[in-house]
Amino acid sequence: MPKIHAPLFLLLVIPGASAHAQVRAAITESRIITEKAGATPDTVVMRTVAAGPRSRLEISGTGATRPPWQTTGPITIMVSTDSSIATTHIDTIKKVYWIDDAGKTIADAVKSMHIIMQPVTAGDTLRLDSLGSGGMIDGYNTIHFREHATIRVSVSTPSINSVTTQTMIVDYFVAPGLKSDSIDKTISPGIQLSREMGTASSAMKELGARRAANKQRMAKIGDVVRTVAQSSTNVDDLFKFQITTTTDRISDTVAVVPDSMFTVPAGYTKVTPTPAASLPSAPAVP
Repeated sequence: MPKIHAPLFLLLVIPGASAHAQVRAAITESRIITEKAGATPDTVVMRTVAAGPRSRLEISGTGATRPPWQTTGPITIMVSTDSSIATTHIDTIKKVYWIDDAGKTIADAVKSMHIIMQPVTAGDTLRLDSLGSGGMIDGYNTIHFREHATIRVSVSTPSINSVTTQTMIVDYFVAPGLKSDSIDKTISPGIQLSREMGTASSAMKELGARRAANKQRMAKIGDVVRTVAQSSTNVDDLFKFQITTTTDRISDTVAVVPDSMFTVPAGYTKVTPTPAASLPSAPAVP
């Protein structure tokens, strides 16, 4: 795997913060290539710092100025609880930030639009097949696993009656010679499902449990060094599209980091988010 030499990420530390305010975190750096039919592949490098219910995502690369990153900014801090996922978007260029509650937004949409999410066939949901050798990746022998799931999402309102079917095939390449640190990173620390979202469908809760079990199964063998996800979406048999996302592991470590990494830097201005919020056009200052 080629090395990336660039000032990819900013460590935003609040001036005067206590040197003793530190936390042990899982730090992951990955290169993500997204391919869509008829479009040039987008590449971003993502750095995730996760500590319990808190996580910080830092995005850079050629794809960082295009959706979905364009509307969120290069740095996102997420804090999850049983009832919400508070998301803080930080624009380091304009020195502004804005906050939304992703969990509540999704939960409200599920309730108001009568959204139902359901695996198509429970018995076939998120099975994990071992396909033998995955070859050499970044100098490591790998074992190839494949996960398969199909989900049907129906939306019903007075003006909309739509059904979307999404099929996801995910290929994992696990390196037995590469082991994670003691922090359990198999359930994406820092990003949890809110209570409202989790109770929207008991079948979806089961889906999440199976996904976690699959990750734990692979984690007992080694670290995932490459993931290739193929997502096929069919909306009412009228719109069909496919996206392939390849994620390559650059590094995966555990370290003590300043607690201030999960807070907004001093001197930044809070702004009001708008539908057009983006890096080129920041939200308006109230």
